[in-house]
Amino acid sequence: MTCSSDPDILKSYKTDEYCINSICPGIMKPEKVRECSVKYSVLLTVLIMIALAIVIGSGFDTRGDVVLGGFSEAADGGAITVEVDVASPMGYVRSADEVQTGDGLYVKFYSAFGGYNGSLGARDSFELTIPEDCREIYFYRDGQAGGEYDLVLRRDNASSDWERVQP
Repeated sequence: MTCSSDPDILKSYKTDEYCINSICPGIMKPEKVRECSVKYSVLLTVLIMIALAIVIGSGFDTRGDVVLGGFSEAADGGAITVEVDVASPMGYVRSADEVQTGDGLYVKFYSAFGGYNGSLGARDSFELTIPEDCREIYFYRDGQAGGEYDLVLRRDNASSDWERVQP
């Protein structure tokens, strides 16, 4: 369709200025163009902020579905490397926080950045520092009462070797 600036032709469209501009670009009044530009800029900014919140914010979620894949102890016994995976079909692990309480080491894992299935910063192996008096390692699980921890590794009292605890 060819565009015309003839007012009689434009009146025949029986539509508002936005529609006329989409049919014949370049004939909208400049003040209307600025008004539309501001509206679209605000809308675009809000959408970008929501997308960034999802992409970045997901990296601070705790993972309660992390399972132990394998483990190996350092030669000096001061650290243990755990290989982990997630039980759900979506997501990856990015980070681990460990806290010792009594003779147990409690580990909480965090999601990777990039949204619900994002893999930015994802890792599957973590080295945990093991204090001398540590006998058990627990992984965080989502639960009804604010989360709980499951025992995954236990140190054998006789041999001092680490053993996987079967659920």
